[in-house]
Amino acid sequence: MLIINKTRLLFMMIILLLFLSSCQNNSAPPSISDFTAPDAPDTTDFNNPQNNNQTNNNDAHYDSEEIISTSETWTRYIFEEGERGNTIGNIANMGHVAKEGDWIYFRNFSDINKFGYIFKAKTDGSEIVQVNNDNSSYINVLNGWIYYREQFGESFQLSKIRTDGSEKTLLANYRADDITVIGDWIYYTAMTRTDTYIRKMRTDGTDDEYLGIKGGLITVVDDWLYYYEYEPFTSHIWRVRTDGTNKMQVNNDDSQFATICGDWIYYRNSDRHLYKIRTDGTERTQLNNDDIAYINTTGDWIYYTNRDDNSFLYRIRPDGSEREQVSWEQAIFINIADRFVYYSNHDNHGNAMLRVLIDGEHWSFFPY
Repeated sequence: MLIINKTRLLFMMIILLLFLSSCQNNSAPPSISDFTAPDAPDTTDFNNPQNNNQTNNNDAHYDSEEIISTSETWTRYIFEEGERGNTIGNIANMGHVAKEGDWIYFRNFSDINKFGYIFKAKTDGSEIVQVNNDNSSYINVLNGWIYYREQFGESFQLSKIRTDGSEKTLLANYRADDITVIGDWIYYTAMTRTDTYIRKMRTDGTDDEYLGIKGGLITVVDDWLYYYEYEPFTSHIWRVRTDGTNKMQVNNDDSQFATICGDWIYYRNSDRHLYKIRTDGTERTQLNNDDIAYINTTGDWIYYTNRDDNSFLYRIRPDGSEREQVSWEQAIFINIADRFVYYSNHDNHGNAMLRVLIDGEHWSFFPY
């Protein structure tokens, strides 16, 4: 009888050990709080992200209403389709990602033989389709057309193509940067060897005209055109009505990486810190002390590259509070679409595009 009881006890201990082992191998994916908590275990292998299968299994199953902010600013800024070809913040980051309907259009980084080509995929990363054969940037997608800057060698041109890859059309046979499609118009910066000029044309390529402004386009909002006016060793932010009236200087700072959301302009000053200022030039405010680059915003959060911390992705509230790290990867050209932040990485993985939920959880390569 004693032998039987010992046998049963040994058997039960083995079952218990197996059960505990299985629980340990099914830990939850890491979140921001996991990494910022002082004693939290770091279970993510950032040098070999392909080993982190738990981070890219369930992106498509999240309800965007549970994840994204429900603020009016966020909804208007990110999901307003049918008027703009891309968001202001994305164009400020070379327009590598755009969204129309259920499709994400993006610049390919992962295949060196198709580097820069436009692909499209469903928002869950499935149904990947190649759209063109061009090295593309400043992607705008509106009403079934993709507008973009095409580069071949040291030459550039402004082109458009149907979202199904048909009817490629040349619009301008010179370098066009900062391409912004609004309704029936394309606004852009025309680059020459000696100067930059802001121009506009209709989306069919007609009525191409110089707007009388030398500088670099930031964006057009509510009939105001915002731009950099370049001077020796500095660039200030100005604005002017699209009809050429009411020109005014917005700030006196040497400004870079500017983007606009609502009534605020966010930019990097010459001290390399993040600032904001009202679009009418009032309430200039410093938001942090980080060495920053590549700014984008959802309205509720400002995302940026923190050069003081290995160029990792950070975010901060528009009032300068709640500064926190979002990713543990080098992040440049920060684009936002749907409920994800997309960014380019040229560090551990060669050339790659990655994405992370706006709350910093479940990062993955894109497309999968």
